[in-house]
Amino acid sequence: TASQERIVTATPRASQVIVFAPLPNKTALDQPFELNATASSGLSVSYTSSNIAVATISESTVIIHSQGMTTILASQDGNESYNPAPYVEQDLLVTRIIPKV
Repeated sequence: TASQERIVTATPRASQVIVFAPLPNKTALDQPFELNATASSGLSVSYTSSNIAVATISESTVIIHSQGMTTILASQDGNESYNPAPYVEQDLLVTRIIPKV
């Protein structure tokens, strides 16, 4: 019997990029705020905080816990049509409140 060759052709996945503007400085008493990074693919962007003692993230909402610095990483893992996007990082500086005398 002759062996049959099976040829599989895949559609190349498109590249995508994330646009994630620098974050404004915050204070330790600031309210939670929304992140607004976008992927050129239109797919949703995920976020992580490098320092959860300073801030944590729930979906796209940043919750500030204390003063300090954290780096917010925006990512998009891609799908059947898009390759993963290169990560984009923005620093978040949270300053303490100086009491008025």
